[in-house]
Amino acid sequence: MIWKLFAKIFKKIAALYGYRFVPEVALFDFQKGAMLQPKKREDKIPPSASKHLQADNPQLIDYQNRYATFDERVITPLLWTSDRLSTERMPFFRGHNAFVYQIGSQNRNIIGYTLEAYYIKLNDNLNLWNKLEEEGDFGAILHEVDHKTVSRDLLDSIMEINFLEHQINISSQREFSILDIGAGYGRLAYRMINALPNLHQYLCTDAVPISTFISEYYLKHKEVEDKAQVIPLDMIEEEMKNHSIDLALNIHSFSECTLSAIDWWLSLLEEHQVRYLLIVPNSGKRLLTNDKKSFQGLVEEKGYRLKTLEPKYKDPVLQKYAANPSYYHLYELV
Repeated sequence: MIWKLFAKIFKKIAALYGYRFVPEVALFDFQKGAMLQPKKREDKIPPSASKHLQADNPQLIDYQNRYATFDERVITPLLWTSDRLSTERMPFFRGHNAFVYQIGSQNRNIIGYTLEAYYIKLNDNLNLWNKLEEEGDFGAILHEVDHKTVSRDLLDSIMEINFLEHQINISSQREFSILDIGAGYGRLAYRMINALPNLHQYLCTDAVPISTFISEYYLKHKEVEDKAQVIPLDMIEEEMKNHSIDLALNIHSFSECTLSAIDWWLSLLEEHQVRYLLIVPNSGKRLLTNDKKSFQGLVEEKGYRLKTLEPKYKDPVLQKYAANPSYYHLYELV
């Protein structure tokens, strides 16, 4: 009887901290830590990456020094502090890290990714499931779905490109140019260029020096640098004068910025009359930073009006259970 009383008390204490006890038979294998682990091909690191992507590379040090003296409104971090991404693991930048979280919460498991993959197969108007491949390089975490190797990078990119196709017929736009703010290691630039031959230019920029450094290497390694250009932070204002940008992207980046940084970027878009702006926040239907501050008013102050607010998955069950549920906020300058 004593142990039963102890178990009852322990359960109540655990519940206060958000935990509950369930029979092991009710758990999926991955919830017990025994499921097939994601495939991580650490052997697929090009020799050039191990040599180039080092903390003492003069190019990285130069970016760090240059960015440190830039406008404080832009470089003051909310989330991306200097220790956010380990320089020791740079050659494995496509693994589970701050660039792209790939396992854990938000249904980031084999079931969530399988649901996302089959949703794509049913809603892929551009046939990107068959056109785009996952090479599994740079430490990418991989899953096998329907005899195809996939990653979060590949699946989310296909979803985002198809959303833009549905909204603005991106595959039919002539001389179309894109600015990716907070481009990370350049994953969407690489996918976009392979998916859309009509793209004229894709500019990647970031306020984090290590992102600029890695994306510059990655896009050159992937041999897409003829269309995908990485613009250092301290050159973006001047470069914008030389490019006509049709669409700006911000995928899970503004949420990780301060309001002053967001305002700076939005002012740049307004000044150069960028017609479309796609924002995918970390906060679902609301445009919130990670410290719960709304930046919707900033977007609207710059003349952008909401064109479409759409869940990543139109099926509400998948929006709840598939991998990385989010909302697409597409704005148009009026």
